[in-house]
Amino acid sequence: MYMNLMQECFSAHHLALGVQANSPLRRRLNHDIAKLVESGLVEYWFHDSITKSIEVWQLTTPTTPDT
Repeated sequence: MYMNLMQECFSAHHLALGVQANSPLRRRLNHDIAKLVESGLVEYWFHDSITKSIEVWQLTTPTTPDT
């Protein structure tokens, strides 16, 4: 599996998925997760969630009139 490190990171995210020791699912899960990362979907989902969070924040933050 290849990992690309960014020079800047404004937030860290960690994810774990537990399976039983010697689980037959482990190999398949590792393969499928690697495919999601390699395809760019994980990065897309991350950026999409940040964009949506900013939009919600802008809609819910009261504005003050200029004086």
